[in-house]
Amino acid sequence: MGRVAGCFAAVMLVVSIVSCNETSSSAPANTNTSPSKPTVFSAAPGSAPPITPATGASESSDSVKLEAVTPTEVDAAIAAQHGKIVVIDIWGTWCIPCKKEFPHLVKLHKEHAKDGVVCMSIALDSAEKHDSALRFLAETGAKFSNFRMEQDEAASSAWQERYKIQALPVVLVFGRDGKLVRKFEGDTKYTFTYDDVKKLVADLLKK
Repeated sequence: MGRVAGCFAAVMLVVSIVSCNETSSSAPANTNTSPSKPTVFSAAPGSAPPITPATGASESSDSVKLEAVTPTEVDAAIAAQHGKIVVIDIWGTWCIPCKKEFPHLVKLHKEHAKDGVVCMSIALDSAEKHDSALRFLAETGAKFSNFRMEQDEAASSAWQERYKIQALPVVLVFGRDGKLVRKFEGDTKYTFTYDDVKKLVADLLKK
């Protein structure tokens, strides 16, 4: 009888151990544990690094540019503005009075572009001076059509002769019909200023 009771107790012990192991293995996983996620970094407003443009990207629309042209192309540029008042400043990198007055052309553009006044510039410089001319234009903020025309070429000389250009600076003002209204020309006494140009433009705008 004692041996039977001992065997029964041993069996019950084994059953208890197995039951505990099954309970432990079937317990639900910890619900506070979640799978890992990629880290997302959010930059503060205005703190994003600047985007570097690709090499060879074209200039933005508001960049200052200087284009080498022929007299024929200059005539075409003027004709394309039919119905508007065109003011052309003819200058050179060696001309100190030209550089002194040029900022007034930039101001005229800012004030009256919205009114139908088209400002242009023509630098009578050689190809070797192209970069110097462009640098000056950029410094003055000349964000309109800027041309460079070789001063000593036969076609350029003929174009200058047509307008009787003898001393720089020169400002040509064309009316809405595309015809030359007036030429302002500098000389050793420097006889005109942009106040004269602005007055003429104001009169033309009233017509």
